[in-house]
Amino acid sequence: MTSTASLKPTRPGSRPLLRMLFVSAGVAALLAILLFGFGGVSGTEFSPTHFETRSFRFFEVPWLHIQISPIRRATSQSPTSRFLANKSMIHASRGTATTWHLVTLTRGPLGTTEADAKLLTDQLELYVHHKTNQSDHHWVQWSKNESAKAKVLWPVVQKLAMRELYVLIPRLFTLALDSPDENALQISIDDYLQSNYREFISEMRDAGRPELAAELLREAIADYPNDAKLRAMR
Repeated sequence: MTSTASLKPTRPGSRPLLRMLFVSAGVAALLAILLFGFGGVSGTEFSPTHFETRSFRFFEVPWLHIQISPIRRATSQSPTSRFLANKSMIHASRGTATTWHLVTLTRGPLGTTEADAKLLTDQLELYVHHKTNQSDHHWVQWSKNESAKAKVLWPVVQKLAMRELYVLIPRLFTLALDSPDENALQISIDDYLQSNYREFISEMRDAGRPELAAELLREAIADYPNDAKLRAMR
């Protein structure tokens, strides 16, 4: 005869409770995998007013783009930017930068998207390698060697960056390298920008963006008040 004293009855509801705990743990683990595998957002930004770059990172609900963590940021300045600011070839504003333009953006495992500001930041970080295995920042050395041309080039670069016209900047570096002196560089830059301003304004109007076209026209005329073709576009 089996003694009933050794039998321990299961408390009512304990098994469903255990199942709920296991299910909850599984769901939490799945959410953690989704969050850390697909919800991470990171990137870099550039401030044209300070010539600084900052990185950022946060987490969001995957696919819904709902931010669920604070944004962590770290600001830095490249040696090229620091040199240009120290030599007054650009105007680096004081205080904390408030204007930032996207350079790169990475969302989960989907890869990195590059924005127009990268056309400038790539140049600011450009290295040149010597036969002696030494490396220098290319535009620092060029600006030291070609200071007269550098004083023409960099203020225009900064002005275009502040207007978010980064697509016009790469050509300026080519003109700077090809021009024999600062006067020739200034003429080349003016011809290039006046032509492209007129083209961009026409394209914006054709694309149904009259406000942007009007803003760019005002800026272009402020730079080149004697350009009859620009004035005729008002």
